[in-house]
Amino acid sequence: MEFSQWLYILVLLLAIWNGIARELRNGLSGYLLQTAFIAILYGVAATRYQDVGMWTAFAGLVVLRGIVIPAILTKGLPHGIIHDRLGGFLLTPTYLILVYLFVASVSFGLVSTTNSPWAIPLGAGLATLLVGLLSVALSHDAGKQVLGLMTADNGIDLCVVTILPRITALGDYVMFLDITLTVFLLVILMLRLRNEQSLSIKDYHQLRG
Repeated sequence: MEFSQWLYILVLLLAIWNGIARELRNGLSGYLLQTAFIAILYGVAATRYQDVGMWTAFAGLVVLRGIVIPAILTKGLPHGIIHDRLGGFLLTPTYLILVYLFVASVSFGLVSTTNSPWAIPLGAGLATLLVGLLSVALSHDAGKQVLGLMTADNGIDLCVVTILPRITALGDYVMFLDITLTVFLLVILMLRLRNEQSLSIKDYHQLRG
């Protein structure tokens, strides 16, 4: 495989790491590494096609995903949330890994076995997206769900970078700003939940109105 294809695989493996990380800081480290690999892929595509719009998208990725979002999390959340062990998993870590590996291998395998030159990139992107969504679904912890959402969004970006020449820089920035705003609002939600002494969503199932 080409070097760039290995980066897609590494992003997928980091998605699984994010899914089993027991501390938000560890998951955030995995997210930053994912973002760095995706930024390299953006840079490779921009260099290959010599498109100014791609370099603009690259700059947005680095600034918003690599700097702004981590700053919102680390500066906006109390130290305890960043370093506390996350709870509320529906499965044990062993079963989580097995579920993530199964879903990732099936989704990756279905797409990557086609004859398309985009097979491996799109397969890795789809698998990363599904692992991120599973991470949201298999946890009651708000911090874990935020991390899963960001991982899923990186999965979308893996698919985007594959077809980047056909996407305008404006379209890319809409996605970047959308996830940035979402994370900002979720941080506010987590702070309010923290004031209620719990970040576990299941503790609020009985709330009405």
